[in-house]
Amino acid sequence: MALYQGRLEQRVRYWFSDEAHTVWARLLRVTVLLGPLVATWLVGVSVCPSAAVARVPCPGCGLTRAAWALLTGDIGAATALNPLAVLVCPVLGGAAIYATSRYVVTGSIAPDRWRADIILLASVVLLTIVWAVRWFGFFGGPVAV
Repeated sequence: MALYQGRLEQRVRYWFSDEAHTVWARLLRVTVLLGPLVATWLVGVSVCPSAAVARVPCPGCGLTRAAWALLTGDIGAATALNPLAVLVCPVLGGAAIYATSRYVVTGSIAPDRWRADIILLASVVLLTIVWAVRWFGFFGGPVAV
């Protein structure tokens, strides 16, 4: 099993490495990975395992819909779906765009000088706290799944 995991890890690392790959090849990889997620979102299928299987909202539940509401200018709907949407969506969206564009341009998946781990950890902690207090009826209660 460990040998198989090692080979799989090597293949994944090679697939994302910069060995003889061009910007276009990296862009194609990003498209292949993100394409199905975008397609399911456009069709309206939930890609959240917690919502699909357990029918229980997760800490990030409603964040995709809140991000869409923010993009369309509906701040009230965004904060109703997730009170932290105005703070977390730009941070996580910016981090995702930065990491993806950095990968496409440089081929590197290693963290850069900025402290992404602290920003992402703080976002997860804040989302989890809001998720927990919503179960007690605060912020309008749990978001609909």
